[in-house]
Amino acid sequence: MDRAATLHAWHVYYRLGMDSQARQAHGSAHPDADRDWMWETSFLAVVLWRTAAEHDRPLDAVTLADILATCARMTPADLSEDRLPPPAPRVGQFPPARHVPRVAEGVMTLLRQHPGERTLAYTLRALRVDPDQFGGPADGGWATGLKVLRSLLETSREWLDDGRWVVTREDRAVIAATGLDRPIAYDYPPSPAPGDSGHPSVLQRLHRLTHLSVALPAAAARMSRDEHGYVRPLHMVLTGAAVLGMPDTAADLDALWAGMDPSSTQDWEREHVPDALRQAIAVSEDALEEVATFLRSITG
Repeated sequence: MDRAATLHAWHVYYRLGMDSQARQAHGSAHPDADRDWMWETSFLAVVLWRTAAEHDRPLDAVTLADILATCARMTPADLSEDRLPPPAPRVGQFPPARHVPRVAEGVMTLLRQHPGERTLAYTLRALRVDPDQFGGPADGGWATGLKVLRSLLETSREWLDDGRWVVTREDRAVIAATGLDRPIAYDYPPSPAPGDSGHPSVLQRLHRLTHLSVALPAAAARMSRDEHGYVRPLHMVLTGAAVLGMPDTAADLDALWAGMDPSSTQDWEREHVPDALRQAIAVSEDALEEVATFLRSITG
């Protein structure tokens, strides 16, 4: 159901132009639309399950073209309880028979927005790193998180320049512990596939970001507060770095990499790494370098 909900939320935000607040307002003003969206999401979840079963593949391995073809064949009978996967559907979760063709057409419109040759996993991988998370700046996503991080950096610079922040021995020790004042090391996965260029792979870069998104806030959590009981500027910057991580995507790709024996990292990345993920990694690395540059300026 989560996969169907992600696909549908993306559709409502980008194709219908509604952020989360607009969607709630529209649903309140037009209850039928809210009901239809619930039907479409539930219907899509069944279509995904049926496609995987018909092709005898893991759900994430089916293509959008296969899913679309299954959707086109769906009939009201396919939504009967004895033909659905457990658990049994809730009352009202699926459309009555007379509405099935309309709901199916809505779902097919949604599916046609994505390249048919791509797998469901690849498509969701791209959507999960959406900068706004289908909700606009008010709802979060890494674009908003990076704006907050840069704002914290700017505030810290101002406090350092005007004397409101005096760097302490503890600050220097924490900066040294982060390792951001030293050359970058990519140590996981251990090495690219044989014959590659030697540049860090997307997976190595992603794991570094995800590791630091946990390690930096953890380092901040151990810091003492100032004499007034407030957290220090360094604490704010390191805590803000939590936005850099993409743990779900890292785990997804890590499992995929571990289960294969690719002859070329570049070929593997072309098949499994969406451009949207490359962009998110590059933008996050730029923000991390801003943090590292600032910390290096403190330690001299």
